[in-house]
Amino acid sequence: MALWTPANAAAANRGRWFWTGDLATLTLSGSFITAWADKFGNASLTESAAGNPPGLATSGGFGSKGVARSSNGAPFPFGRVSGSVSDLAGETDILVVVVASVLTSAEAWCRIISVGTGSGTDYNAFGKFNVCRYSTNDAVQVQSNSVLLPSTGDAFTSNAPFVATARFNGTNAYWSFNGGSEVSAACSFSLVSSGILKFFVDQDGLELFYGDIRSVQIYKGSAAATSTLRDQAVGWGAWDATDDGSLLPVGHAYKSAAPTVASSLILPPSRPLHHLLIR
Repeated sequence: MALWTPANAAAANRGRWFWTGDLATLTLSGSFITAWADKFGNASLTESAAGNPPGLATSGGFGSKGVARSSNGAPFPFGRVSGSVSDLAGETDILVVVVASVLTSAEAWCRIISVGTGSGTDYNAFGKFNVCRYSTNDAVQVQSNSVLLPSTGDAFTSNAPFVATARFNGTNAYWSFNGGSEVSAACSFSLVSSGILKFFVDQDGLELFYGDIRSVQIYKGSAAATSTLRDQAVGWGAWDATDDGSLLPVGHAYKSAAPTVASSLILPPSRPLHHLLIR
């Protein structure tokens, strides 16, 4: 059987997929990422502050795997990229899966990803959300409409990969960390028009994230609420990060093996199906 990837999600459920594992999606100027193409074929991300793109790094918590990196010093200072997600306007069912790691030097409240209208707060307004560090603590959480999940974040280890999952269904927000059980809270939500997706920074260009992003998956539609798609997306992200299921909890559907898809049986024209029966 072939390995499952986000490309196997139904077309109607594909929102965005950014993955540094596919170098063909990265436009590089030296080691700097000046554009990052969406593997689902939507608008690319480009540097959101002239002269400050993130870099492509192949060292750190992800080993030799390529990551997009922003730091507070050489060689990749203050990198960030952004792009439109206006095509997702009105979507209430959203699933976001982020695979990243945080450098020890990361700022308080730093944004790993931020979705909003291009300016203004991204934590207490309808249709906006972010995945960020909780204060100065070594913990991460999702924020939207002044809802913080979990309330003080889930603990991370500096420079170690993690999988963070944020989900919305119009009336509630959900969060899970490294494939664990979801926690939830009431949160009215629908993605706004003129939406902007930003990596490494908030909507005002502040709260800079110093760390690595390996992949970001965004899904839309009713399937985003299903455990099947959620487990596949998290399983893929975890195995892509570490080549095993070590990030996932015991009992997770893909703790022991990465998600797969069944191969199709193709019969030669001259061999009808009954010839394959065991007699």
